Formats: sequence, structure tokens, C-alpha cells
Amino acid sequence: MAQPLTRYISWKSVFPQFAVIAVLILLAKFLLPVRDLAEAFIIGGGVFVIYSFGSRYLVASANRRGLKAVAKEEYDDALECFKQSYEFFSKHEWLDRYRSVTLMSPSMWSYREMALINILTVHVRKKDFSAATEACRRVLDEYPDNQIARSTMDLLAANT
Repeated sequence: MAQPLTRYISWKSVFPQFAVIAVLILLAKFLLPVRDLAEAFIIGGGVFVIYSFGSRYLVASANRRGLKAVAKEEYDDALECFKQSYEFFSKHEWLDRYRSVTLMSPSMWSYREMALINILTVHVRKKDFSAATEACRRVLDEYPDNQIARSTMDLLAANT
């Protein structure tokens, strides 16, 4: 059965994160009274981890709640959460566009795209194939290269 989409890694998005962690380590080394480079690594790395998890926890909360609702098979709640996530990241597009730094997310897909794919997944799990077909169309309208939506559309067309 289809699984909700969490993320696939875009390796080019990892490089800005390495730059951020390097800057944090250097800031710790030169601005704080640290004894050695190892301590600067611990401080810089700690700040990076706290910011990384904290920003995603706070900013992408609707997506996280949706994934939890899917795990509990609470599909109507999941749909609402994924719609909220889509709306939030549509209003704050810059957060999503620069997510490799703003949210320390190396995801290949934007949170908007993930929200639409997760909406599609929920409709499939609910066996609401007409809504799933419409969700496929919506994903493909906004993200024409999305292979998950394209494959799902082909499967839905073959079974109707």
C-alpha cells in the first residue's frame, strides 16, 4: 500500500548545510571562549542540530501531524493537516524554496509538493479513487515531472 511521503534527499541541498555547520563551528571557535577545535565542533554542531530539528518541528508541524494521523489511519484529520501544510508553504514560499537552509531540510521535494503527494496517498488509502485522480491532476499541474503522481495516475486509469 502507498506510504505517505516524508522526503527523499537532494544531495545538492546538503552542501549549504555543510556551509552552515562550518560557519557555526568557526563562530564558536572565534567568538566564544572555547579551549580547542573539538569544543567548537561540539558547540557548532549542537546549535546546528537544535536549529535543524527545532525549525522543522515548529514550521512543518502540520506535515508532521498529518503523517501521525496517517499512521493512526485517521485519514480525514490527515487530509486537513496536509492541506494546512500546503497552504502555509504557499503563503511562505521562501521558507520552502530555501528549505535546505531555512529548515535544514535536504529534501528533494518541496513541502508543498510533499503535501500534495500526501493528499493523493490519503485518497488512495481511503479508496476514494475519483478524489485520488483529481489529486494526481493537481500534483501534475504544479509539478509535471513528479513520477509518483504520474505512476499513480497510470495505475488509477488502468483500474477504472
